Amino acid sequence: MILIDSEDYHKATNKSLDAVTVELLLSTIAKMSVLARYEKDSQGSYILEDTFNTGTANQFCWANKFLLEHKKDIPANLDYSDTYKWVATKQVVLVGMLNETLGDKRMKNDCRS
Repeated sequence: MILIDSEDYHKATNKSLDAVTVELLLSTIAKMSVLARYEKDSQGSYILEDTFNTGTANQFCWANKFLLEHKKDIPANLDYSDTYKWVATKQVVLVGMLNETLGDKRMKNDCRS
């Protein structure tokens, strides 16, 4: 679902949130929490980005960018601090993958732009 919504993340990243995008934010951080926990519980036998091609890395990068941009909009009573650390770490990895693969070239809707 995260990859399917990548265009939504792209459009919502630099906008103020409304009722729909707040729900997108809460749903996405909950999904990322599950992925982070799964990766952690695998004890290194599963690394999410190892399965990514360039397009998938870019799509996932948009999800992370959306989450990082709207971190301040997560209600204070919800503690996703560990998930946000994981997201920030993954974002560095994904941008690195895109830089390594594409260099200075930009793909359509490039997350690095």
